[in-house]
Amino acid sequence: MERKKLSGYSVDRYSPHTPVEYEKEKMSSTVELAKEQLLELQGSLRSLYEHIQEKKPDVVFFLDKSARIFATPLRQVMQERDEVLDTKFLFLNDKELKYLYVSDEEERLKEKMSEVFSPYTGKTVVFVDETYSGGKGAYLSTLAMDELSMNGEYISLSHDPREMSVTDDNALSLEAHKANIEKISSDPRVLIGEPEMEYLFSKEASYLYVSEDRVGGKIETIARYAPIATEDLEDAYTYEGIHARNFGSPPEGHDDYMSYDKDIHEIHMATARELKKMIKQAIDDSLENNT
Repeated sequence: MERKKLSGYSVDRYSPHTPVEYEKEKMSSTVELAKEQLLELQGSLRSLYEHIQEKKPDVVFFLDKSARIFATPLRQVMQERDEVLDTKFLFLNDKELKYLYVSDEEERLKEKMSEVFSPYTGKTVVFVDETYSGGKGAYLSTLAMDELSMNGEYISLSHDPREMSVTDDNALSLEAHKANIEKISSDPRVLIGEPEMEYLFSKEASYLYVSEDRVGGKIETIARYAPIATEDLEDAYTYEGIHARNFGSPPEGHDDYMSYDKDIHEIHMATARELKKMIKQAIDDSLENNT
């Protein structure tokens, strides 16, 4: 039988085995953690705001998914304070760059960097990370700036105090990684946030951005059960392939997967809205307290 080719939905969607009530509790815990940590992050958020205000970079890259949730609140505060900026706020998933780095594929890494960053050659940039953990993001940011002649900084809001590590299956040795981190340890472009946090709330919130897709101007959700891609939302639930969403019984309490996905989506979007509101308030408070 000819396999149907699907395109459009990029997936890795949410698992259908998580009870909705459990997800509500999990998101509630994330919000409570954010309340505690945002008090500690106010200084870092203020510094980031003032840095962008002063430097007026062409582009601010929010790294991976964990830093993305800070982008909209920061932009909102700037707009409300009549900051006129031509700065672009972009999301950068640096997963592939990190993979090539730990695989010790130097030439492929530089080729990928050229592909990703060539539109910003010679531009002023800022790389924003939610936390400095092990240094891969910081090292790759400085390498990208060097390779593409970009001017700018890497800024983390916090740092993880735990010792850096490289897994045994990586081609890059821990010694080689430590040597690279030593190179940037005194680099003035690397600005590491003072708050010590092993686990930042935004890591838990990061997959809120994985559970949505834009179709016809609307945000829709399909579950992250397995990689399926489609231009038609209905196809995600009727396709007969091995990764189809109609595989097995619907989650408990739901007639079908579509209703389950809709409920999960609504929980995630409500949480994202609440977290962004809290982040914006933290930035506002940090600026008010500093006046």
